[in-house]
Amino acid sequence: MIAYAVLLGLMPYWLRFWAESDGSPIRHYSGIYFLLAIGAFDGVTLTLANIFLIIAPRSGNVLHARLLHTSMAAPLSFFATADTGSILNRFSSDKLMIDRRLPPCLLQVGQCLFTLLSQVILLAVVQPLMVTILPFTFIAVYFIQKFYLVTPRQLRFLELETKASLNSSFLETLEGVTTIRTFGWQQAFVKDNIAKLDQCLRPWYLMMCLQRWLNIAMDLIVLCIAMLVISLVVVFKGTTTGGQIGIALNVVLLANQSLLKLVESWTIMETSLGAISRLRAFE
Repeated sequence: MIAYAVLLGLMPYWLRFWAESDGSPIRHYSGIYFLLAIGAFDGVTLTLANIFLIIAPRSGNVLHARLLHTSMAAPLSFFATADTGSILNRFSSDKLMIDRRLPPCLLQVGQCLFTLLSQVILLAVVQPLMVTILPFTFIAVYFIQKFYLVTPRQLRFLELETKASLNSSFLETLEGVTTIRTFGWQQAFVKDNIAKLDQCLRPWYLMMCLQRWLNIAMDLIVLCIAMLVISLVVVFKGTTTGGQIGIALNVVLLANQSLLKLVESWTIMETSLGAISRLRAFE
């Protein structure tokens, strides 16, 4: 993973060096770049194999076995008072988040962290004055992430609660379909199910709107950083070359994508860990 981040960080600088050099040391640096590419590929392959072939299957099997044992060992009074859709949600939505969303998000969080680290180092080398601005940028991103993280977490809980109500309505309809057809209540139950489905989709729609807000906020931050880079270049003429300016702007644009992926992956990872905490509370 570290080699992969270093490879992404050095790519613009290596391309600029190739364009501005006379061609004599190209073989030497091309060999180093090739070794970094091989190391990055091996590191990503080992990380993927470790997460998706070892960690995720074992943790999923253990959590499912404990959840099944808890449900089978529960007293009958619990099933008389508990909502059937809530129990079904533990085996469907919560397990889906743990088994299919948590492993890739864990991989993306590590990848984005190392990629951002390499991009910050490269930006500090190309434009040292940007180091004084980066702390303020990190503070702004921290507050945006703090506000953003709390809201999707609550929306995810609302989505799970409304989905439990939808599952209960669907199961009760299946169990009483004979009675419903006998008394001609089909249209009433269809309208009730559609209304609960609409209510279940409202948190998801709000999460998509919040995602667009995050994109706009990150783009505005990157716009400010790009303007500062151009301003520093204009004020301190002759201290940087055209290739260094291009690298700085390229790193700023790539850092925006890395920050956006990091915040999104971190949020999904937090909600997936919340699913694990709900399973623990259910036990």
